[in-house]
Amino acid sequence: GKQFPPAIRPHSIAGPPAGKHQLAPDGHSASLRTNEAKIGVPMPSSYLKTIRLNLARTPGHPEGSDQHYYRFTAPLTDDGHLDPEAWKKNRDKCRVVRFWDGEEEVGHVLHRPGGSWAFVFDIEGDDESESGYRLGSHTFVLGEYVTIAEEDGEQTTFWVASVVDA
Repeated sequence: GKQFPPAIRPHSIAGPPAGKHQLAPDGHSASLRTNEAKIGVPMPSSYLKTIRLNLARTPGHPEGSDQHYYRFTAPLTDDGHLDPEAWKKNRDKCRVVRFWDGEEEVGHVLHRPGGSWAFVFDIEGDDESESGYRLGSHTFVLGEYVTIAEEDGEQTTFWVASVVDA
């Protein structure tokens, strides 16, 4: 399968150090990895990115954890939001991996009718309930915090550890 780049490792895995500028895995300074503009070639308004969300500080993980994360591929707009129109054209490429306590779950990134987004891990279709997450309002930019709310209402905070071209 495709190898994903390692997460950026700031001083604290719970989030980026205050006031520090981070580097993308390729060493270039970036708040959102974009394709470099070339003269005469319009830059796409949306493109596929692989985003890694590491667990931020929690009572069970006071320093956060890079061993508890989501890694997903989805189209982002230039300002770092999920792009539903581009998702429609690339939905087969929009996958998610949830890594937790040494176990991986693979699923799909889903844009639901009504505009909400979900990570769906029931690929077999045996279970009617989906693992729901509210992602549409978040900006996926290095160092930003993202709250993932499961359908049972439990909310967990992650931070954007990397955003790279898929």
